[in-house]
Amino acid sequence: MQQPDPQPGHYYVTAIDGDHAYFLAGPWPEHAQALAQVDAVRRFAERADPRAVWMAFGTARRPIEAEPRKSALGSDPQKWSVE
Repeated sequence: MQQPDPQPGHYYVTAIDGDHAYFLAGPWPEHAQALAQVDAVRRFAERADPRAVWMAFGTARRPIEAEPRKSALGSDPQKWSVE
């Protein structure tokens, strides 16, 4: 299990498909919050787009000084937690 990054920042669940990176969910102020959503966001993405099974899912951090970036799903887990 990955240990959360203690650095302050804007944390996201991301997907990488070849040369393309997608900010799927977030931002959250703590890395642990993003880590906790990776599997649920991946399952949601795989239901929405069969190509998602070939993508690499993980997390990314933008510096705290940077403007938060809008993600595709936002930061409300109810959007992707419906089974």
